[in-house]
Amino acid sequence: MPDGKIEKIAILGGGMSSLTTAFELTNKPGWQEKYDITVYQVGWRLGGKGASGRGPHGRIEEHGLHIWIGFYENAFRLIRLAYKEMVERGLCPPDAPLATFEQAFKKHSLIMVEEQTKDGLKPWVFPCPTNDSVP
Repeated sequence: MPDGKIEKIAILGGGMSSLTTAFELTNKPGWQEKYDITVYQVGWRLGGKGASGRGPHGRIEEHGLHIWIGFYENAFRLIRLAYKEMVERGLCPPDAPLATFEQAFKKHSLIMVEEQTKDGLKPWVFPCPTNDSVP
């Protein structure tokens, strides 16, 4: 700010768009001198539709599909940067499981979803071509 005041920023919601906003704002050198950022989220879990957690029996419970399709260029750029910063800032040891983007994301060429019909579940299988590119 030109007058030296810190700009207060309220980010509403803890979904991926909100978290991306917070990540991008805090990714600039000297951001602490410019911004006072608060993320407001109903409940304790961040991630919006992409959030997951564990239920009473230790099973993973998710809110929706978690498919990272190769044309999500901005999402992949952001997650690669987040993994890199996590190690650089000492938030994750470099030898930890899933410490890198390459360990956490694996190519997969088959997607299947199911449709509930009057006769039961009908599978829809989608083979997806792969290449050697890094998304």
